[in-house]
Amino acid sequence: MTGPMVDELERARLRGKRAALSAVIVVSMTFIASSAVQIIPAVFGVGVRALPPAAPDLACAQGIARLTAALDRANDRAASPPSARENATRAFQHELSPEWTDAARIAGDCARSPDGLDAWASLLRLREAEEQLAHYATIELDPLRHDVAAHLPPDLR
Repeated sequence: MTGPMVDELERARLRGKRAALSAVIVVSMTFIASSAVQIIPAVFGVGVRALPPAAPDLACAQGIARLTAALDRANDRAASPPSARENATRAFQHELSPEWTDAARIAGDCARSPDGLDAWASLLRLREAEEQLAHYATIELDPLRHDVAAHLPPDLR
């Protein structure tokens, strides 16, 4: 095989490689676009709906408002110098009482609606972050606090 047949075969191989690479690029770009469409709204809080001020969502919203106030109180009282980090975490957990002893009931109230589950999840993210950072300045937690507040009706914020 020489001459024109070899050139024809090489061109066919090159077209095949280009087609395969194009298919991989299209699939990759589709995956990236799909991920961006899902991740970006979640990061910036787009689409967060406040719980309606009606039963059963009202019980969830009121419970989350009480638990958020307890988190704020615990965080204020647990603030300490970095040398007392273990004590700050224990103090934070202690200050969550008595409100957080009722957390299971409030979680049940929130489980009755999809918006309630989102609100409950945002509250748990805030609690986890505050517990881990009980001994630091907490300005970094403002986005989490705003996320919890966005789920609550305006009169409970």
